[in-house]
Amino acid sequence: MLHTLLFWGLPLLFAGLLVWLRRRLASRKPWLRMIGYVVPGYALLGAYQLLSDRLSALEKAGRIDEETVTVLSEPAVLQQGKTIYDTRCVSCHGAQGEGAVGPNLTDDYWIYGGSIRDIFRTIRHGIPNTPMVAWKHSLTDEEQQAVSNYIYRLRGTNPPNSKPPQGFLYVRGK
Repeated sequence: MLHTLLFWGLPLLFAGLLVWLRRRLASRKPWLRMIGYVVPGYALLGAYQLLSDRLSALEKAGRIDEETVTVLSEPAVLQQGKTIYDTRCVSCHGAQGEGAVGPNLTDDYWIYGGSIRDIFRTIRHGIPNTPMVAWKHSLTDEEQQAVSNYIYRLRGTNPPNSKPPQGFLYVRGK
């Protein structure tokens, strides 16, 4: 709604302003007429840019991405993450995160980083040339955050038959 108003409203306002200025400035010198057209035009373009930026910021508010994902401990979120993990991740990472085709998710070694942001990024975008697919088109932002938090909480669970460490030691900040 607001984008439609912005898209159609400002050009119509500008057209009306030009008609009004043409009548108002008809008897003025050419350089004064030029200034009379240019200054309001730049003002309207600036207003359009400002409103467009503000609308983009409002649309992004509330979205979860690599920069805004947070560590959550609510049982409902972790249960949702476990449900998603059990349906989509078990075949490669094992039922308890011990690793199968994919790496072990329970130790301190991570190939692409072990922070909540790194885990979220890996889930969202996948890893090219590996079996790890991008889930950004299959899972909502909230679902990606939930499964990221579930995986983040698997650290230190030490399930039996765990795959040996892969990647680099990741030390979490306390």
